[in-house]
Amino acid sequence: MASRTTPPKQPELPFAEGAAGGDGLERWREERRRRLDLLAKANGLPLGQRCRIELLDGRSLEGLLLLAESAWILQGDPRHADLPLAVGPDRFRVRDIASLCRIA
Repeated sequence: MASRTTPPKQPELPFAEGAAGGDGLERWREERRRRLDLLAKANGLPLGQRCRIELLDGRSLEGLLLLAESAWILQGDPRHADLPLAVGPDRFRVRDIASLCRIA
């Protein structure tokens, strides 16, 4: 008869508050905000602000300038000509911008 053994305990990530110095989710959000700010500054972009943008293909866009794919925040070098951006439903890349101005 085979003996019953307890399976090894599965390791857990320390998501609980107080683990490794505070709330893990809040630390992740803060790091994401920091990287987004760095990305915006490195590329001269007013991310999260209302803008008027003229694209090289002749389109004119006005609205909130956002990063289209947040995975780019995790890249090493924050300066990218291929950085995917969005204003409303329109998607484009940094290299597609002819002019950009922030509107109050």
